[in-house]
Amino acid sequence: MGRIKPRRSKSRRVEEPPIIAFFDEEGDVAELIVKGWRFKVPEVPIRLLRDVKLKEIPEGAYVVPIERVEGDIVYTIDLCSFGFCEVYLYRDRACLEVMSRGKGWEFEIGIKPFMNMFVKSLKAVGNETKLIKNIEHDVDGDYHFVYFTVPLNPEMTIGQAIDMLKRLFNRIDEEMEKKIAEFYEERLAAWRRYFRAKRAQAKRRARRGGRR
Repeated sequence: MGRIKPRRSKSRRVEEPPIIAFFDEEGDVAELIVKGWRFKVPEVPIRLLRDVKLKEIPEGAYVVPIERVEGDIVYTIDLCSFGFCEVYLYRDRACLEVMSRGKGWEFEIGIKPFMNMFVKSLKAVGNETKLIKNIEHDVDGDYHFVYFTVPLNPEMTIGQAIDMLKRLFNRIDEEMEKKIAEFYEERLAAWRRYFRAKRAQAKRRARRGGRR
């Protein structure tokens, strides 16, 4: 990241757009200039982006808002209560990627059923709010990736968009709590059926033994 020195000119100053994008040969974002700051990567601190409207993101470009950078460490915006979440903001939508890994998984519920519950929660909240689209769940080894899209109003500022996404994730967490409670209820019911079957089996054996 580096500050670009303004050019001196006697002519009337032309107001530059808040975000200027440069693309590589494959059409991906190669460089961004945000309010005079040059970024070689699409990750930009949210402090520079909050008042920028989504429609001011250049056509075909995207930005990845982050909290801050300290040395080589990038601190992402904390949206997801588990795993690693990246947000790609376009002019009219947010594309989100949530990644979790089986190695070091600390939840009591295994990662596979947990991520399945997460996908079900996304679908439930999506049906309710109409704000979650194109849900995909990919597994690569012990890595789980969940992708989805949230349509956004181009007139929103990036700060408003992030605040809306935070509220949406709070609603997703509420749905996850319901799914987790249902998971344990089903497990408890299965254990009850198991023990009832064991007791009934023991009684049958006892009756057969009494007839001898």
